[in-house]
Amino acid sequence: MPFTLINWGEQYVDSSLASILNGLTPLFTIVLAQVMFADERMTKNKVQGALIGLGGLVVLVLPSLLQGITATFMGIVAISLAAISYAIGLVYSRKHLIKTPTYHAPAAQLLSVTLYLLPIAFLITPDFSFAEISWNALGSLIILGSFGTAIAFILYFKLLEQAGAGYTSMVTYIMPVYGVVLGMFFLNEELTLWIVGGMICIISGIYLANYKSFKSSRQQLKG
Repeated sequence: MPFTLINWGEQYVDSSLASILNGLTPLFTIVLAQVMFADERMTKNKVQGALIGLGGLVVLVLPSLLQGITATFMGIVAISLAAISYAIGLVYSRKHLIKTPTYHAPAAQLLSVTLYLLPIAFLITPDFSFAEISWNALGSLIILGSFGTAIAFILYFKLLEQAGAGYTSMVTYIMPVYGVVLGMFFLNEELTLWIVGGMICIISGIYLANYKSFKSSRQQLKG
């Protein structure tokens, strides 16, 4: 659902607003994890950290928002539902797939998506031809499919197994930071005060939300 909803919704919502709506995932995850797991109870630090991270995300894209945004009601609903879907997926995976061998869970998930999305894709665009795909586009798909999806999902499930759903969901906030850094190196994009402020808020929010985990890890290393 999130793959489909985000791709469909982004046609009707600017990317800056889409990133903020997708940033609701950690908040939804914290609420769901509170209900499902005894070891992931909602705490003041978690809620404050998630809100500060979301605030940092808003600061990061604020220049784009100030220039004006394009959005439709259904586009906003689609991406909000995608964020909820991600949260449900995280909590479900933590509950039912935590003991699954490392490669089995991501392989099963991506294969399942392929099996039901392929027929839907051809039903929606029956006149599609693979000959229309350029080599550049095909190369991009292979790179994104390998590194941005397959390897990422393996690491994602490994992190979920070790750190929990709430902690793993905070990766939503750090993705724009990586995007900014990569943009600076490869696209010569400018580093602004908005970007610096947003990144500081995001990193601070993640630290605050997971302060107890970090503290416990330091104590274990010292021991």
